[in-house]
Amino acid sequence: MNDTYADIHQSLNRCLQRQDFLRRFYTLFVNSHEDIAARFRDTEWNQQIHLLRYGISASILYAGGSDLGTHELDRLHRSHGRRGYAIEAWMYDRWLEALIETLRETDSQCDPHLEQRWRSAMGLAIDRIRDGRDTRGR
Repeated sequence: MNDTYADIHQSLNRCLQRQDFLRRFYTLFVNSHEDIAARFRDTEWNQQIHLLRYGISASILYAGGSDLGTHELDRLHRSHGRRGYAIEAWMYDRWLEALIETLRETDSQCDPHLEQRWRSAMGLAIDRIRDGRDTRGR
């Protein structure tokens, strides 16, 4: 039976109880490097936050083996690749670290095990978005 990452879904739901969760993530992420800040200079934040919430949910679904998650991450791979936003590989590392830091601040049940579960699920999703590779099951 596939791991559905139910614990990650529950953690996300706890985090989303705080209205500032996604905005806090972007504060940490955008401030992590000047090149990242430059990419968000003219961002419409309400739309961006909506897209982030959807993207995180799709990433968890993908990690759990969902066809919907796969479809959405393939779309993100196309939009974030060379012909789209041309996101550089190192930026995904900054993205993940900002997410983990936000989780530590926001989820009262965040512990090293849960953090590792998040890293596992988001790592699978990042591989798919960044490289188009399916590394689930490895």
